[in-house]
Amino acid sequence: MSRDPITLAVDAAGRTASLCLWAPPAEPELCLLDSRGRRNGRVLVPEAAALCGRHGLALGDVELVCVTLGPGSFTGLRLAVTFAKTLAFAAGCDAVGVPSHLALERLVQRRDPPGTRLRIVSDALRGDSYLTEVTTAGPGELPLADGPRLVSSVEGPGELVRVGEDACGPATARTALAVGLERWRAGRRDDPFALVPLYVRRSSAEEKADSTPS
Repeated sequence: MSRDPITLAVDAAGRTASLCLWAPPAEPELCLLDSRGRRNGRVLVPEAAALCGRHGLALGDVELVCVTLGPGSFTGLRLAVTFAKTLAFAAGCDAVGVPSHLALERLVQRRDPPGTRLRIVSDALRGDSYLTEVTTAGPGELPLADGPRLVSSVEGPGELVRVGEDACGPATARTALAVGLERWRAGRRDDPFALVPLYVRRSSAEEKADSTPS
């Protein structure tokens, strides 16, 4: 493909799920989903279809689907990855998975020179954090990432960037789209059948079951 593809990105790793469609030459359109009452499972597909429809497209016209893989909400990640896998299979389009912390790194990479060390941190609940150490890259290059991993405290060299802080704001499907396109342009393609959520820790139910005497 000699041009950038019609791209749909989905992010459900955080508290607010979102979609973003880019159909060149139009500007990308971000759609925040109504997640009240955990309704994302019911609204994701119709909202995606409506978003495409506003640009004169159908879901089958999508040429690339990008999805944040985590770490993040267990339910949200399963929903988003399942949606992306199904769309890639049904539309026959490319798929690119985006680690959630790299979607956040994209927000700060524009102000930091290549080679800058960042520590991307998000809340893992229960007093822990998810940590990814990132070395920013130049134009056309992919950043180097170590992680994510579960930590009880954050130490080490490099600028500390916490998800959701005013310094960078929360990542959305718009940033997932930007990172996914960068990875696609660099030759990255993921097998849709092999895409899985990036779970760094077990669910609270699993951890509770492990600690319960048999």
